[in-house]
Amino acid sequence: MTQGAGFGELALLYNDKRSASIEAVDDCETWTLEGSIFKKIIVKSSMTKRNLQAGFLNEIKLFSKFYILLTLYYRFS
Repeated sequence: MTQGAGFGELALLYNDKRSASIEAVDDCETWTLEGSIFKKIIVKSSMTKRNLQAGFLNEIKLFSKFYILLTLYYRFS
């Protein structure tokens, strides 16, 4: 792995065990993250992206009528 790379994100997303182990060949610093915190970050990021996309579509006259429908769709899906 290269410097700054991460692993174990699928295990965090699906509350499962990691499918691999990592062994460092040099001294290194590691960070850990609880699954619940990781999921909150992912949800917030997804919501921000959705709002940005919906706002962009709202600026296009053709799509402005669908903005409410799009918002409701993502809110309840």
